[in-house]
Amino acid sequence: MTRVRSTLLLSSLSSLRSRGLFDRYLTLLPRKLHDPVLGAVAGTWLDVDLAASHYRACDALGLNVQEQVAMGEAVGDAVNGTFMRTLLHIARSAGVTPWVVLKHYTKLWERLFDGGDVEVDKLGPKEALVQMYGLPLFSIPYIRVAVRGMHQTGFSLFCTKCYMTDLGSSPTSHAYRAAWV
Repeated sequence: MTRVRSTLLLSSLSSLRSRGLFDRYLTLLPRKLHDPVLGAVAGTWLDVDLAASHYRACDALGLNVQEQVAMGEAVGDAVNGTFMRTLLHIARSAGVTPWVVLKHYTKLWERLFDGGDVEVDKLGPKEALVQMYGLPLFSIPYIRVAVRGMHQTGFSLFCTKCYMTDLGSSPTSHAYRAAWV
C-alpha cells in the first residue's frame, strides 16, 4: 500500500478536535508535517508515510483501548456518512445482514487504500474472519485498535451488536474475528 484516502485523516483530525485532543496531538506531530496534514483536501490520496506520521502522533497520545476504539468508530461514522447510515438502517430492518456488504468489502478497501488487500472468510452464520494485508500502518499499535472501531461501526449498520476481536498482526497485516447479533 502506498497511499491512503485523505478522508481517513480528516475524519481522525475531526475526532481529535471534538475530544479536546487536537492541541496535544499537534505537539506530537513533527512540525514540518503540520502543513501537509492540516492542509489535506477531502477525497484526495495521501502518501502512506504522511498517514503513518499522523497515526504515530495519535499513538503517542497514550489513549486507552476504549478511547482508541471510540476514535476509530468516529472515523467509521464519518466514512459511512449520515445518508448512508439512514439507508443501511432501512436495509437492516428489511433483514439485510453484514454478509451482503462483506461480499463487496474489497471495493470499500480500494476506496480507502491504494494497494494492500483484504480477505473476508465466513466462520459461521454470524461470524467472519477479516484479514488485511500489505498495510504498513499496522506497525503502529493505535491503528490496529482504531481500525477495529471502524469495523465495529460498519458492521453495526447491519446488526444489533458487533463484537470484534484482535487475532494478531505483523508490521503489514492484521486479522480480526467479527461476530454479531
